[in-house]
Order: sequence, then C-alpha cells, then structure tokens
Amino acid sequence: MSEIMNSNEISINSQETEKIQSLREFVTSNEGQERIVNFIDNLKTEVGTKEGWISTCQKAELELENMPINEQTVDRINKKFKTFVDQMPPGHDKGHYSRDLLTSIVLADSLKDKAAFKSDIGAGLLAGAFHDIGTSIIPRYQDVKYGAGHGETGAFLFWQISEGLIGENTRKLASYSIASHTHYLKPIEVQIPQGYKKDKYWDETWTDENNKLIGVAPQTTRRSDRTDTNGITLMFRTIIARLDSVEEGGHDFDGGKFIEFNHESLMQVLNPIIRDPIGSPPTTLEHMLRFARSNDGSNPYSEKDHLFPAFQEILGLKLSQLENLFNTMDKSAFIPETPENNKFAHDLFSKISKAEPQRFEKAWGNFQNLWSELSPESKSKWYNGFEYSKTAYEEILSFYENKTKDSEFANIAKETIDGLRK
Repeated sequence: MSEIMNSNEISINSQETEKIQSLREFVTSNEGQERIVNFIDNLKTEVGTKEGWISTCQKAELELENMPINEQTVDRINKKFKTFVDQMPPGHDKGHYSRDLLTSIVLADSLKDKAAFKSDIGAGLLAGAFHDIGTSIIPRYQDVKYGAGHGETGAFLFWQISEGLIGENTRKLASYSIASHTHYLKPIEVQIPQGYKKDKYWDETWTDENNKLIGVAPQTTRRSDRTDTNGITLMFRTIIARLDSVEEGGHDFDGGKFIEFNHESLMQVLNPIIRDPIGSPPTTLEHMLRFARSNDGSNPYSEKDHLFPAFQEILGLKLSQLENLFNTMDKSAFIPETPENNKFAHDLFSKISKAEPQRFEKAWGNFQNLWSELSPESKSKWYNGFEYSKTAYEEILSFYENKTKDSEFANIAKETIDGLRK
C-alpha cells in the first residue's frame, strides 16, 4: 500500500500543532480526498474480504514476534498521537478517547482465549481507542459531504503515524477497523470527490475449526464506540458536540437517517422531554433512548453482541444507569437556578469532555445561550440529571478500575482512569 500512502510525503510531527492545520486543509481539498479514498478503496480490496482478512492476520501474526502490541507499544502510540487527541472536538474529545481506550482494553482481555489471531485482538484494541482520531482534522458531522469522512480520515492518519511502531499488516487491520467503525448500512453519495459513492464495509465475524473467532477487530472497535454512545456519557457528548458544531454545521446519523444541524434541531438539544413516538429532530433524551433500544440484538448494530459478553456487561451498567437517569429527571425535587448550580454543570461537562479548553468554552457559550431560554422547570430537570450523572460517572470509572486491575495494560488503564477523575 506504499504506492498510495507514503508517510514521508506529508511530514507529520505529532508534537507540532501547526501541522494539524495543514493536514486539515489537505484532507478537505479535492486532492486530499481523492488520495484518501484511493487509500481506503485499496485497503478494502486487500483486507475487506474473508480471504483477505485471514491472509492479513496470518502475516500480522509473524510481525508480532518483533513488534508486539503490549503496554509499551500502546504507550508509545499514545504519545505519538497526543497532539491529535488534544485537538479532538468537544463530544469526540480526550474524554471519549480515554473511555474508548478503557473499553478496548477490557474487550481485548476478554478475547485472549476466544479469538484465533492475536493480531486481530490487538488491532481492535488500537482501533477501538483511536477510531475517532480523524475528528482532530476533519469535521465530525460532515460525513455526507466527504468521501473520506472522519472514519476514513482517521484510518489515513493512523496508517501514517503508526508506521514503525507496529507491523505493517497490523496497521492494515487497525486502519480498516477505524475506517469501518461508522457502520453505515447503505451507500452514501458524497459531494467530494464528485461522483464518489461511499460503500458499506465488509464486516464478517465467524469461527474457525477450533471454535475461535475471526474478524473481531471491526466488531470490538464498533463496540468500544457504542459503549460511550450509551447511557449518561452520551447525554454529555450529544449536548456539547452539537453545540460545538453550531458554526460549521453538518448532519448527525439518528434513526436510520441523517439529521441536519439547524435552528430547529439545536432547540431540541436542551428540551428535556421524550415523546411517543420519538420526534424528528430528536431531543437529547430521545437520542439516548433510541440508542438504548438499538441494543436488543434484532438489528445489524447489535446482532453480534452475544459474541462479546464483556461488552454486554459494560452495556448493562450503562443501560441501568440510563433508566435511573430518566427517573431522576422526572421525579426529583425542584432545584432552582443558582451560580453554584451552573458552575457545577460547567465543571461536570468539562470533566467528562476533557476537550481543549478554548474550544470547550466556545461550545459552552452556545450552551449558555440555549440554557437562557429554558423554563425553571426544565432547568431543574437537567440539574437533577447532572447530579445523578456525577455519581453514575464515578460508578463507570470504578467498573473499569476493577476490570483492568489485573490486565497486562493495567498501568495505562490506571493512568487513564486517574486522568478521567480529575
């Protein structure tokens, strides 16, 4: 694949923030988009079939002898990507990345004796953590505009920056998993490149003659993402992400279709109601409920969840908290607006997000504009929800703490959890 992507052609020094701006200009240009979609199409041809996946895994297994995916490797990759992680936007930010990393560690640990290839597990761990890294250089909510949206751009970025840190075939597995994590079920016709149609990604998972799973990396990547797209974390992520996107606009995928960000949809962000049937555009709480309902195993998003009991355990916690959140917001006592309560909300959003402060505060300014239009009763519902969420969030971190304490990645997990608690 070096004929498509040579990391020397676009020099990336992850310690130089100014490089990010040049990358942003490149990946949104016609030239950049053409180059990335060619990279992705070649990756699909080579890796995105049953035979291609097995062949790539077999070659990656040989690479692991000299370039293992262990705690030291993950630490080096984390450091190489630090500047990009710091530039991820509110809602798809350092907090999201950190929780995805923890979920990826839990899933990888759970598959040690269940998957046929260590490289399949390792690629899933890395892709699960870095699946949204593309948002550092391309707007998250413009996937309908670009053939290389945030998933494809993230794959491009991972392919380049991981060179020399893990084997070439492991990089292919991880890059494919990052590109495919969006799990769009239908082809998408985009504006740039002109005439390009973004097709579905191959994503089979099966067992070999020894009853070992193959094709786990794309699946664990999606489940790392879905873990943080359920429960209380989704509430904070949805609100701050949509308010961060006020200026650049875009579309979010909800209920099987893309919802445009406009005045009507933004007015629903802080409307603390759930309608029956769910409205369009949905409120934040409706968005959360729709995601929760999609976990029943009856649709393409969740039909393979039974293969990953560790994911179902995490998800069970998140869904039980969601029910408690809804009950708390509906039935708790009235809480008046005070400067202290507003500061509590600000600090909790900031803690869960961990986005770059200046960009977070800009999104928070948009939050305050909408907040000022709410009734005292609506504000009280949110205050009650925020108070419950503080306790629930600590419960989530304690869950990860318990699950990762004996992991081979225990040190990175502890450092990550300590960072999330600050």
